[in-house]
Amino acid sequence: MDGDRYALRNIDLNLLAVFEAIYSAGNISRTARSLGLSQPTISNQLNRLRDMLGDDLFVRTHNGVQPTSKAKQIIGPIRDALNAIESTLVEPDEFSPLEGRRHFRIILLDQLEPVLVPPIIDRLGAAKNVTFETFHVLNTPPHEGLLDGSVDLVMSTFLGGAEGLKCEVIGEFETVLICRKNHSQITDQLTMVQFQDLRFAALPLRLRSMSFIDEELQRHDLARHIVYQPNKIWSFPAIVSQTNLVGIVPRDFANYAASTFPIDIHDLPFAVPKQKLYCTWKTSRSNDKGLQWLRRQAIEIYGEIDP
Repeated sequence: MDGDRYALRNIDLNLLAVFEAIYSAGNISRTARSLGLSQPTISNQLNRLRDMLGDDLFVRTHNGVQPTSKAKQIIGPIRDALNAIESTLVEPDEFSPLEGRRHFRIILLDQLEPVLVPPIIDRLGAAKNVTFETFHVLNTPPHEGLLDGSVDLVMSTFLGGAEGLKCEVIGEFETVLICRKNHSQITDQLTMVQFQDLRFAALPLRLRSMSFIDEELQRHDLARHIVYQPNKIWSFPAIVSQTNLVGIVPRDFANYAASTFPIDIHDLPFAVPKQKLYCTWKTSRSNDKGLQWLRRQAIEIYGEIDP
């Protein structure tokens, strides 16, 4: 144990912070700008860490640097350590956007962006040092991102049980059908016969699997004639408002879209259970005051939308 403590005395925490910044930016020049240091200083600190750990850590590519296997192995524990130090020694008892400095990295379902992000931005007030970056669930694996620290929070349907992760419910949503105004195939109340004759825009299977809709269609022995598969829900209002295609989306998103696009909203002709939405984060970051604040905002705002 004494030997371990002696070894820790030789580690400059600034080197770990630089390592994390390079890992996040994937580029030495961007890292230098973000930390307010010169590029030679960043390179020198990286070389010191390379010597200490006996690994290159990053290899050059045509547009920056890529982490080695060793770097991928240690990034999670290093981020945990840096977060623990910051939350213990730097963060106040409560996170305040006006006084704090934070860059939140979030995987956010498209349907939540128009209903959660604007109110959260409004709640920042005059805060200048709190920023947000979102990632698409198809491009950033949620479990991996949370566990290695590249993602702070996931707001999505249930991710499934995973060691080292915790979640809490944001709220729940209903599913509805949207179509162009006065769709020629739909009466005031959508019937099962009409539903079966419609042509659909639908998300790709990987995204559809995050909702109950395919299961419910199968349970009712129904199939959709899917004509177009956009990879984001934001495409639906523009498509269905200008064609005879229809789409199945969460009611909250449909209400938002109807305020901007000429669309009608119809209840489905069969029952679909409400689906819960969750905040998910790494268990070791449960005491992170900034993440506690962000989770609280999401739950409060969604509760106001869907009481």
